[in-house]
Amino acid sequence: MARKRVWLTWLPDDPEAAVLKETVQMLSRSGLDVDGSPWDRDLKQVGWLQTAQPLTDADKADVWLIAGRVADFLASEVRYGLSLATATIRAKRGAPLKTIVASLDDPLDDVALPSLIDGVKRFGPPIAAWGPKTIAEAMKPAAPLPKLPYRLSVIAHASLGQWFEIGPQDDQSWKGVLLGIDDGEITHHGVGPSAVLPDHCTLEYPSQGLKVEAAEKTFTCWSVKNELTAGTSYFVRVLGSPAHLLFGEHPDADEADMWMLDLI
Repeated sequence: MARKRVWLTWLPDDPEAAVLKETVQMLSRSGLDVDGSPWDRDLKQVGWLQTAQPLTDADKADVWLIAGRVADFLASEVRYGLSLATATIRAKRGAPLKTIVASLDDPLDDVALPSLIDGVKRFGPPIAAWGPKTIAEAMKPAAPLPKLPYRLSVIAHASLGQWFEIGPQDDQSWKGVLLGIDDGEITHHGVGPSAVLPDHCTLEYPSQGLKVEAAEKTFTCWSVKNELTAGTSYFVRVLGSPAHLLFGEHPDADEADMWMLDLI
């Protein structure tokens, strides 16, 4: 039987070489093939993409093990980066990726995590127990990807900035679309084929700066009334690191649905 592959993401920005080496050796002794890299917290340089890109390849890993101290999992720049990395991996990988968050010091049981990783498996200390637990998780049948009523991805580059991409699933269409943030700034938007930033497009009834109140938060929203199908997306360029994202079909549509995600 082929050895299971684990991708280790090491969150501490002051990594203790001895602890990291011990963790890698322990996972290897447990029968896992170990690869990975330290976490890059630099959001302006899109550091999270260094972790997301290899994990979009389903052949790279069976398990994504994210290790750090509780303080690391509470750091806003880490939480935001993990949210964007997770959205990118889910959109592009095409297969489930078992994800585990593991604490080096205190249990994570009572730590609220961002929406996209809140439901993942959690390990606490001691580190020595992670190997058998990770093997056990890797051997379980993979749960299918969640069937969400929307598509969400991120296109990011240090020079182009970060663009959120949203749209309906395969069997749906939207009569317009809206996206809002509770912090930061929206600077551009567009509509075009999915997964590719549009060079040019025609926007139908675009709006900018609409204020929407939801869940006791104020969102600044941009929208268009272009019809979206499974092959088309709405792209929105965002400056900064909003804590929450609000998006969905344009509110003028009949029975429009909206969703809110905690990114931090």
